[in-house]
Amino acid sequence: LYAMPFEAHKPLWDTLDVGYFMRHDAVDIAWHTKQLSRFVGSSKPIVRARRSPVGEGLQVLVYAPDQLDLFARICGYFDQNGFSVLDARIHTARNGHALDTFQIITSALPEAYREVTSMLENNLALAVASTGPLPPPAKGRVSRPATASACSTAWPACWPDTASTCNWPKWPRWANGWTTHF
Repeated sequence: LYAMPFEAHKPLWDTLDVGYFMRHDAVDIAWHTKQLSRFVGSSKPIVRARRSPVGEGLQVLVYAPDQLDLFARICGYFDQNGFSVLDARIHTARNGHALDTFQIITSALPEAYREVTSMLENNLALAVASTGPLPPPAKGRVSRPATASACSTAWPACWPDTASTCNWPKWPRWANGWTTHF
């Protein structure tokens, strides 16, 4: 914020409540302020992306007039373009604008960071501005709980007399004569 004019942050910060400042850290608040201070109340969606300060991937900022299914539209865009959302922070400002921050990853990031960032900023802004129907969800994914329950049924427990025929690695015998394989 040191490079910004004196009190340039006031128009944006006056639209934000205490909940926003409690959920975001100082680095994120400074980035949001620097990116949005000139666009407070804009009717066009503002999308900015940068390398994530907390690990791999990108941090994406979306500032747009709040609308029905905005979060679903943004997540639909990410899904259709091969991004995985690791974290989302959603806030609605007092002026009726949504200020949403996402932590996302993609397999294309290391090689083409600048191209992916530029494409994401332009195309996500267009997707948020569109008023058409929501995109259909991508097909083919299996939920994490479904895969976990499928795996948990595959672990055998062998009786002591059949432990020698069990194909799983040998583990120490536990209570009541059971041998459990993990």
